[in-house]
Amino acid sequence: MVLKLNKLGMYAKTAKASTRFYFNLILGKDFEKNVISFRKNNGESLRYSYTFDKQDIVFDIGGFRGEFAEQIYRSSPCKIFVFEPVLKHFNFLTEKFAGNLDIRLFNFGLDAKNQKIEIAL
Repeated sequence: MVLKLNKLGMYAKTAKASTRFYFNLILGKDFEKNVISFRKNNGESLRYSYTFDKQDIVFDIGGFRGEFAEQIYRSSPCKIFVFEPVLKHFNFLTEKFAGNLDIRLFNFGLDAKNQKIEIAL
């Protein structure tokens, strides 16, 4: 099965019907409406409005270009574990966070079981 990251940032089967079923069944019928409201009301800023202590650990699942880890660390320095399974993005993150001992990078994803999957980019 090929999984892809859709526009809402959630993993879903590539088939549109499966995606709609997933949103409605798992996330509730108001999920898409809430995402639209979140974006409309500048909810993106809420993603970074946390206060962490130096000993706190934050997991960034799917680090991609490192924006989330970078913003969190800038506003509230803490330990951040970034998981990025795509080698191209992992290598970018390695360069971006070189020398920052508080941000640890892992070149694998997280799942309930050990498996290999193809990620379509």
